[in-house]
Amino acid sequence: MPMLVAVLVALPSVLSAQTALFDATVIYEKYLGVDQPVFAEYFNMLNQKYEGTDATGWGIYYETPTVSYRLTAVPAESGMEGVVEVLNERNLGFQEFTEPQRELWATAWASRRQAVYFALPELAYLPDDISAETLQANPYSRVQIYHVKPTEMQNFEDALARRGELDRSLGIDNLILRVYRGGMGTPAPVYMLRFHAESQEADALGRAERQAARQGIMEEWRATNRAMSEAARHVEVFVNYRRNELSRSANR
Repeated sequence: MPMLVAVLVALPSVLSAQTALFDATVIYEKYLGVDQPVFAEYFNMLNQKYEGTDATGWGIYYETPTVSYRLTAVPAESGMEGVVEVLNERNLGFQEFTEPQRELWATAWASRRQAVYFALPELAYLPDDISAETLQANPYSRVQIYHVKPTEMQNFEDALARRGELDRSLGIDNLILRVYRGGMGTPAPVYMLRFHAESQEADALGRAERQAARQGIMEEWRATNRAMSEAARHVEVFVNYRRNELSRSANR
């Protein structure tokens, strides 16, 4: 059965054209028991099937040899109706599958979970020139999922917002962070943060540079991290690699 999930972060000074692209609701599908060669064949087939059409796009992300994800952006203004429209579009497409295509669908993974996440652009930290190409050029994602105590949601958001303010006060410009709050299909309240970089090495270097820049405000910056951790029941941390070759352009 499908499941929806996702994450990110942005700030008032940069909430202009970028938010039209990065404030979208996200359908987040997690695939378990993945057979990677068959999985790749399946999404290559979908890309060929929908080439030249206005069918909704997606981004494919790899976590481990048996775990992958598909993230699909839906315009925020369309609400849950837009989510349902995308799912209906895909169900209709499935009805047109040939038997070999249905066989790919049936064998590419063992199970799939689906959830919906809503972007919180007011909390995100994005460069002024953010675009879809930015994500393609930064395929490494460090993901944090905070399962927050119901009574601590505002404290969590306030701490995250303050952390962004502190970084902006230093002029930090090597951070790409997107933030979402979980909706349907998630064990709410839950927040997902996605940090993007060109590679794992680039991510580690950027983190070290930012920590060096924060020395003068480190006590308060660490306090915001503690507040976020204390607001959470537990935190999941994992890595995603975007597979541009399996992704359909114009989406996450």
